[in-house]
Amino acid sequence: MMELEPDKTPLILIVDDIPKNLQLLGTTLRDEGYKIAALNDPLQVLSSVRNLKPDLILLDVMMPEKDGFEVCKELKGDPDLAEIPVIFLTAKAEQENINFGLELGGADYVTKPFNSSELLARVETHVSLKMAKDQLRKQNNQLEDLIATRDRLYAVIGHDLRGPLNGITGLTRILLEDFEKSEPDPKIGKFISMIHQSSKDVWMLLSDLLNWARMQSGELMVQKEEVSSVKLINNVLELMEYQLTKKDMNINLKYEQEHPIFVDERYIATILRNILSNAIKFSEPGADIDISLQEGEAAYTIAVTDYGIGMDEETIDSLFSSKFHPRNKNEINKNGSGFGLMLSHQLAKIHNCKLEVVSKLGEGTTITLTIPVPSPEDAKTLKHAKAHY
Repeated sequence: MMELEPDKTPLILIVDDIPKNLQLLGTTLRDEGYKIAALNDPLQVLSSVRNLKPDLILLDVMMPEKDGFEVCKELKGDPDLAEIPVIFLTAKAEQENINFGLELGGADYVTKPFNSSELLARVETHVSLKMAKDQLRKQNNQLEDLIATRDRLYAVIGHDLRGPLNGITGLTRILLEDFEKSEPDPKIGKFISMIHQSSKDVWMLLSDLLNWARMQSGELMVQKEEVSSVKLINNVLELMEYQLTKKDMNINLKYEQEHPIFVDERYIATILRNILSNAIKFSEPGADIDISLQEGEAAYTIAVTDYGIGMDEETIDSLFSSKFHPRNKNEINKNGSGFGLMLSHQLAKIHNCKLEVVSKLGEGTTITLTIPVPSPEDAKTLKHAKAHY
């Protein structure tokens, strides 16, 4: 048998109505290191294959109620199961029957009585082909993800970075012109404030890009500690003060009592900042944003609710995907890369947290961050840290 990773041991499903054949085949294949599942009822094959997803099916042709050809036809008619190779077990060696089975989608056949060497050779050949195809399919999917992420990064650099930097350049030019006139203008203070904010925007975006790059290379280190949830939110709101003031928006922070959370403050702050940024971006000027904190037995939740343009189901389903960025034609925000929410989703997963989105078009959106309570191991680490504080 070919060498495989420990968790990649191939599973072979044997279907035969004669128990003695099941036992003989099972013993022969198990001795070679394969995992085995067996069925003697052809009517149960389809449901069992959907559940087990075997790497190969050994299928007897002559069975009561439904023969192997009928079963094979059903398997090949299901797109989710059609790629699983089927080797027929048959006492009929006539070329006509063999051709019929292969035309139905069978990969090969073995005649009874079995020759162990021949059986094992055919099984290994088709298992190897199946595993190679699966690996190739996995690599293709990974490549597609990398290409999509690369394209997204190009879009971020090309648009999101260029916008703030152009703002800095333009405002600096205006400041220089005013200073050259030697006539101080009250607007200069406003322009300096705008430059400062644009600089912060660039800095936050570059931080997000750096975090994303570290995640892709596996270098992102999470260092959890006990953090005040209210203090964390207020720190994020301080960063968002300019955007909130610019749109005359109000934050309603709701909680019964302050509770600590066990997280890496840097990355949870990044998640909340991106959620709030989108809430502001997709809301009308003067609107409210609600932030509610709740503590449960197994998790804490931080929910951010806006009353803006909302999203349809298709947009929600693709919100955290690197392959598709939903564009909204509403003038509230017709630009943007959508990079922030994709990054936030990945940061949440690294923390064993969860982001959930509930939205209705035209009514608003709620994004909830669920943070699990400290595990026994985390609690022990926290207790140890406090003891040495």
